[in-house]
This record gives sequence, structure tokens and C-alpha cells, in this order.
Amino acid sequence: MRSSRLFALAFILSTTFTVTQARKLDVKYVDLGLSVLWADCNMGADSPTDYGSYFAWGETEPKNYFSWDNFHNCEIPREEPDSDDEDFLGRSRNNEPLRLPPANDAATVRLGAEWHMPTIQEYNELYANCDYDTVTVNGVLGLRYTSRIAGYEDRSIFIPYGGHIEGADTIGVDLGFWVWTSESDHYWDADSSATYVSTSNTVNPAFFYLDEELRVGIGTEPSEAGGYRYSGFNIRPVRRYDSDALTSFELSAAKLDLDYGEIRRVNTVIRPSGRQAENGEVKWSTSSDTVAICQDGTVTAIGVGKCVITAEYKGHKAQMKVNVTMPVPEAVDLGLSVKWASANMGASSPLQPGAYIAWGETSPKAGLYTGDNYKRVWSDKLEPQNDAAAVRLGGGWRMPDADELWELKNKCTWKYINTNDSCGYIITSNVPGYEGRSIFLPAAGYKTNHESMVTMNQVHYGTYKTFAYNTSVSNVGLGSPNKSEGCPIRPVLDLHDGKKKEVGPGPVKPLGHNALVDLGLSVLWADCNVGADSPEEVGARFAWGETEQKTYYTTANYKYNVCHRYNSDYGKQKLIADDDAAHVNWGGKWRMPTKEEYAELFKNCEWADTILNGVEGFLFTSKVPGYTSNSIFLPFTNGGIYKADGGIYLTSEVSSRNKYCCVTFTINKMRSGTYDEVDLGLENYPGWDYPNSNIHIPARNRYEGGFVRAVCPR
Repeated sequence: MRSSRLFALAFILSTTFTVTQARKLDVKYVDLGLSVLWADCNMGADSPTDYGSYFAWGETEPKNYFSWDNFHNCEIPREEPDSDDEDFLGRSRNNEPLRLPPANDAATVRLGAEWHMPTIQEYNELYANCDYDTVTVNGVLGLRYTSRIAGYEDRSIFIPYGGHIEGADTIGVDLGFWVWTSESDHYWDADSSATYVSTSNTVNPAFFYLDEELRVGIGTEPSEAGGYRYSGFNIRPVRRYDSDALTSFELSAAKLDLDYGEIRRVNTVIRPSGRQAENGEVKWSTSSDTVAICQDGTVTAIGVGKCVITAEYKGHKAQMKVNVTMPVPEAVDLGLSVKWASANMGASSPLQPGAYIAWGETSPKAGLYTGDNYKRVWSDKLEPQNDAAAVRLGGGWRMPDADELWELKNKCTWKYINTNDSCGYIITSNVPGYEGRSIFLPAAGYKTNHESMVTMNQVHYGTYKTFAYNTSVSNVGLGSPNKSEGCPIRPVLDLHDGKKKEVGPGPVKPLGHNALVDLGLSVLWADCNVGADSPEEVGARFAWGETEQKTYYTTANYKYNVCHRYNSDYGKQKLIADDDAAHVNWGGKWRMPTKEEYAELFKNCEWADTILNGVEGFLFTSKVPGYTSNSIFLPFTNGGIYKADGGIYLTSEVSSRNKYCCVTFTINKMRSGTYDEVDLGLENYPGWDYPNSNIHIPARNRYEGGFVRAVCPR
């Protein structure tokens, strides 16, 4: 969701021909190149910035008070449960949502038979084929949808944030819109709920994971939900085209110039009515399936060259010339071990997403990215022939590795931006002599086996894979994306001197002060993490049983002897001294805590979300008499670029439920789930098993790693 910005109304309705007057009640519509025409304002509104009237679902008269008491329930005879009839309110046999009959469709009743309340599919079509952003027009906040259909890019509609009405109270004005569809809600009780589309002006904090992928959060999006039918929502009507007569058949563009990997929607047009042919009615073909492919009007550039896309419909044929080129990025030297491309592979500007490629494949696909159409690559690292950047760009370009991503994160400043044109991160070098040099990484989304968002204005994040699969970068987060997902690629170029700089974290910092804190418990606790100098520093991250930190954490680089020593059901259940990160790095009697010692810490301390020297974490203060002035601070550790909201601390023990996992102590501002919790008898401790508890002890894959707070015997 875009933040509020001032735009003139003339920009939204940019040209006089884009808004056409309907024949009844002076209602105007906008042709966005979709299957229906969209009214330019809400029902009952005099202008696009007017909120309009509020209706209960299935009622045809607006009102100012909304409750079950004054709701006019549409008493339409229902069929037997096994009926396939879809002309009554409720649900069909297969539990699909059903549409309002015309007599209960406010748009049809008030505007005429050619108008109706939108279906869920028509709203999804609007969402999938338009860019949207929050704008302020004449002092009114709302969402502007701008068509991405070729030939219709200058067309847009504006839906004001009119909120909704419950009882006599208007709720959420300037915070979002709530507009009815014409369909029941198949998730809720069909007799009491219906489907609506809403959006929120609340922008979530940006989040960022840097492992084998980068993810960038940008806020919220319009969403579909079920609500009580009595509620007062707005209605944005749609109408059918004036005629079904077929006089001529054309495509909305005669020529397309595409970048490699670019995806564009092409509309079919019947003259003179402007009616769009339904998907499936048109047969699409290409003269070269190595250059571009068209599926139901969506053209995907999968190669470089020229081809002709042909559409056939009821004996009529239309063609479009397509020219696909591969932009060559500039190499930006940030003073790192490699030079970074100025844009994603296939993108002609840093703002564009570029080509979406599955891991180990070298061409984008038309449509969805599934396990069935994925070319299996079983290795953990790609050979040059499977590196899309190396194959398609040549010239020494290649996909980055996890070490290089780690370096980009740790030696640069990341600034999140969200503007009308772009959202993502500006990454600026901190290397002496290279300050001020930067690249931009857009939030470009990714493609999966579901219909995915593929443009910056529509997605919450960007996903960028490396040529090393399933790797996680130190101190930033964890992830394990599917290889079959289609993701953009940001290429890198080796330095001209051919020398590979050393990349990665250095040795673990030694302990340089007296760190012992006595909380009156069975062990003494350290005042900081292993690898840290102060309580607020997160310190070093370790895979369980390893004693050195790494740039990424994967099964492929996990120490074999650690795997072997503790994998057997009859093997060791606790770390020996040689595999204990606290003991190896700090020496003496220091060691990693057991799960019982963490449970003791929780039971015998007051804990609270605290900020220490600008770092957020939990402060544990002893409740033991004589020690109540003593405390330790555990910083949130899973941060990095984005604001951290939790911490993962390793114990010395193997999970009793899964021998390939270890037990961890987890703190979190909002509990995200119990995962595979270890039974410590902690249900007797107040608050531990409460659903909103902020602290729990789950199991975790050993190789993923975490942070260490050491203890010492009394």
C-alpha cells in the first residue's frame, strides 16, 4: 500500500475520452481494458471523491443505521442441499460462493440491467491487471487503480477511503474502504455473511531477510474477506459492454517491445463495442516459442529476438509483432569483493523486476512455477551452465553467492524507500573510498505454483536467490525457499584483477571483562552473549555444536562430526566441551545452558520488553530474595537491516522429539507459534503455555544456528 501523497483529480481522470457517460442516471464508467467496465464513482456518489451511499448486502436502499434488527433478509426459496442451482442466496453443493439475484443487486435495481455489483473474480481481475497506490485527491484519501493492459495504461479509477458503518457509527474513514461484492462468503455461514473487498492505509514495518534470498516488506494490499451482511459498506458498480456483436477483432497493441523476462498483458478488442473476449475463447500462438509465449493474453518474453503473436477468435485473426531485447547492466563497484549489477537481469532500469527464473534454470516461464514444470537440479551449488546470469548475460556476469550477500549486508547502509515509482532498498557502500556509491534493489516479488504478484506496486517483498541453495546469512534471519519458485536475479561481476577478497565474519571476540551475574539461581549467568563486548550486542551466531561463526548456515556446510556424534538414538544428548561454543571461545568453566537452566531463569525472574542503548530485548530481573537488584539483558537477535522482534538462544541439548534438532530458548514480542515445543513440565509455570506467551522453548534444526548466552557453575 502506498503512503499518502497529493495528486490532482485531473491526473486520475487524465483525458476526456477515458470516462464514458452511461445511458441511465448519468452514471459514468471507465474502460480499463478488463472484462467489465467500472463505474467512476461509488453508488450514490456525485464524484469519484464522494464516499457515496452505504448499503447492507442484498438490500437496494441506502440507510444510516445498520444492524441485524433492521436488516432486510432476502427470503429467497432455497433448493435441496444437493442442488446445483446458483440463483439463490447461500452456497452450492461444492461450497462455492453464490451471487445475488438481480432483484437484490443494488446496482442492477438502481442503475439498470446492464449494471451489477462486482463478483469476486471481477475484483481479482482489477487487482491483478492494475497498479494501485494510495493518493489524496481534493483532500480525500483513497486508492487509485491504474490499468496495466496494453493500450489502456492511461485509464484509472479512484475508490475513496470511506470506511464502513456499524450501527450508527462510521468507522475507518481515511483508513480504508470496504466495498461489497455480489457473492456470498463460502468460508462463513452462508445465511449471515457475504464477501467484501477492503484495504487499509496502515503500512506494516518493512522487513528484510538476507540469506539465499532477500525479502523486502512494503505494507498491505487490498484483500478479500467475509463480513456480516447487515454491515453498511459502499458499492462500486460495474457494467457489461453495450453489445456482443462481432464486427471486427483486434489486439490492443500492434507491436510490443519487451525486455528479456518481461510480462505484459495484451487485450483482445471487438469493434465497435469494445467488448473483451473471454479467456479460453481466444486461441493464442507464437511464431517462436523460444522468444515469447502468450497464454490467455499474457505475453512472457523468454528469449531474445523477434516473433509474431497470433490470436484467433470465431474465424477472425489478429497479430502483433514482438521484439525482445536483453538489457546489459552497468557494473557498480561498491568496494566489495565483487561488482554488483545496476539492475536485475532483464531489467532496463533499477526499478523494474526483470526476469523471474527458477533456481538452476536459465529461462523464465509463461504462467506458474510449479514442481511439475521445474527442471530438477540436485546439487547445492550451480555449475556455470545452470547459472542464468552467466548463460544469458555472459561477459563474466554470474549469480552471487551467500558470502557476497553477507558482505553486501554488513558493509553497506540499507535505506528503505516507498515512493510513487518504486519500493525497495537503496544500498550505499560504507567502504572507505567508495562512500556514496549505491545500487537499488526493488521489491519485485516472486512466482510460485499459485497466482503470484509480479510487479513492485503489488508485492510485499523481493526474493533474490544465490547460486548456493538453502544458505542463511549470519545474524539476519532464516529461510528455505523452494527451488522451483521464479525469482529475479541481481548479477555480480568478479573484479578485474581476478583476486578473490576474503569475505565473511572474523574470529569470535574473546571475553574481555568479568561477565558473571548472580541471579540467585543454580548457575551464574553471563552479562552478554558469546562474541559480544556489551549486553546489547548480539555477538556471534553458531550452528549447534560448532564453535566458529559463518556467513551462511546449511546442511551442506554443517560439521559432519557434529552430525554423527549426536544423531544416534543412543548417542550423546548434550554437547561435549569440544563442541560447546561458550566453553571453546571463553574457556574456563563457561558453557552453554541446559533447557532446565533456561526454565529456571524464566520461573525465577521478572521479564519485560526493554530497550538498552537503542537495542530492544528482554530484561530478566531476579525474584530471588537478596538478588532482586540483579538482572541480565537478552537482546533480540534475528534482526539486522530490519527492526528485530525476537531472539533465538541455543541450549546444549538435543531435542527429545527430533534427534536432528536442538532445543532453543526463544523470546519474541509476539509469539509466532510453539513449533515443536519440548515438554519441560512448564505448563505449571504461570504464563508459559498461555497462547500469547512471549517466551517458549521450541526445537530447531541444528544447522540453522542461533546465539549463545553462557553460564558458569556456582
